[in-house]
Amino acid sequence: MFPPILRDADVTQKILEAIIDAPGGRRSVSRLARTCKAFCEPALNVLWRELDSLIPIIALFPAHLLKRVRRPGLGLVRRIQDGVHLDTNVRLD
Repeated sequence: MFPPILRDADVTQKILEAIIDAPGGRRSVSRLARTCKAFCEPALNVLWRELDSLIPIIALFPAHLLKRVRRPGLGLVRRIQDGVHLDTNVRLD
Protein backbone atom coordinates (compact mmCIF):
# COMPACT_ATOMS: atom_id res chain seq x y z
CA MET A 1 0.00 0.00 0.00
CA PHE A 2 1.28 3.45 -0.91
CA PRO A 3 1.50 6.22 1.69
CA PRO A 4 -1.39 8.69 1.31
CA ILE A 5 0.99 11.50 0.29
CA LEU A 6 2.04 9.57 -2.85
CA ARG A 7 -1.57 9.26 -4.01
CA ASP A 8 -1.61 12.99 -4.77
CA ALA A 9 -0.19 13.50 -8.29
CA ASP A 10 0.93 17.08 -7.60
CA VAL A 11 2.90 16.10 -4.52
CA THR A 12 4.49 13.17 -6.34
CA GLN A 13 5.57 15.46 -9.19
CA LYS A 14 7.04 18.02 -6.75
CA ILE A 15 9.02 15.25 -5.03
CA LEU A 16 10.35 13.97 -8.34
CA GLU A 17 11.30 17.47 -9.47
CA ALA A 18 13.21 17.98 -6.22
CA ILE A 19 15.02 14.67 -6.72
CA ILE A 20 15.94 15.41 -10.34
CA ASP A 21 17.52 18.75 -9.36
CA ALA A 22 19.89 17.02 -6.92
CA PRO A 23 23.28 15.64 -8.07
CA GLY A 24 22.67 12.28 -9.73
CA GLY A 25 18.95 13.04 -9.75
CA ARG A 26 18.24 11.89 -13.30
CA ARG A 27 19.65 8.48 -12.46
CA SER A 28 17.60 8.28 -9.26
CA VAL A 29 14.37 9.26 -11.00
CA SER A 30 15.01 6.74 -13.79
CA ARG A 31 15.54 4.05 -11.18
CA LEU A 32 12.28 5.00 -9.47
CA ALA A 33 10.49 4.75 -12.82
CA ARG A 34 11.83 1.23 -13.33
CA THR A 35 11.24 -0.13 -9.84
CA CYS A 36 8.01 1.39 -8.51
CA LYS A 37 4.66 1.28 -10.32
CA ALA A 38 3.41 4.31 -8.39
CA PHE A 39 6.34 6.39 -9.64
CA CYS A 40 6.60 5.01 -13.18
CA GLU A 41 4.39 7.40 -15.16
CA PRO A 42 5.15 10.57 -13.16
CA ALA A 43 8.89 9.82 -13.19
CA LEU A 44 8.93 9.23 -16.95
CA ASN A 45 7.04 12.50 -17.47
CA VAL A 46 9.67 14.38 -15.44
CA LEU A 47 12.55 12.65 -17.25
CA TRP A 48 11.24 13.26 -20.78
CA ARG A 49 10.17 16.86 -20.15
CA GLU A 50 13.69 18.25 -20.38
CA LEU A 51 16.46 16.45 -22.26
CA ASP A 52 20.16 17.33 -22.31
CA SER A 53 20.54 16.08 -25.88
CA LEU A 54 18.71 14.30 -28.68
CA ILE A 55 20.52 11.00 -28.04
CA PRO A 56 17.67 9.47 -25.95
CA ILE A 57 15.18 10.19 -28.73
CA ILE A 58 17.47 8.99 -31.51
CA ALA A 59 18.18 5.81 -29.54
CA LEU A 60 14.49 4.93 -29.87
CA PHE A 61 14.88 4.42 -33.62
CA PRO A 62 15.14 0.78 -34.75
CA ALA A 63 18.65 -0.66 -34.94
CA HIS A 64 18.36 -1.31 -38.69
CA LEU A 65 18.13 2.45 -39.34
CA LEU A 66 21.09 3.64 -37.28
CA LYS A 67 24.17 1.90 -35.99
CA ARG A 68 25.83 3.08 -32.78
CA VAL A 69 29.57 3.60 -32.89
CA ARG A 70 32.12 4.53 -30.25
CA ARG A 71 33.62 7.79 -31.37
CA PRO A 72 33.44 11.46 -30.46
CA GLY A 73 30.41 13.38 -31.57
CA LEU A 74 26.90 12.09 -31.82
CA GLY A 75 28.00 8.46 -31.88
CA LEU A 76 25.59 7.42 -34.60
CA VAL A 77 26.04 6.74 -38.32
CA ARG A 78 23.66 5.71 -41.04
CA ARG A 79 23.34 1.99 -41.46
CA ILE A 80 25.79 0.10 -43.60
CA GLN A 81 24.40 -2.12 -46.34
CA ASP A 82 26.50 -4.75 -48.08
CA GLY A 83 29.74 -3.08 -47.00
CA VAL A 84 28.89 0.24 -48.68
CA HIS A 85 28.30 3.33 -46.55
CA LEU A 86 24.99 4.82 -47.65
CA ASP A 87 26.13 8.46 -47.47
CA THR A 88 29.23 8.26 -49.66
CA ASN A 89 29.07 4.97 -51.60
CA VAL A 90 32.59 4.20 -50.36
CA ARG A 91 33.53 0.61 -49.62
CA LEU A 92 34.33 0.00 -45.98
CA ASP A 93 36.59 -3.06 -46.40
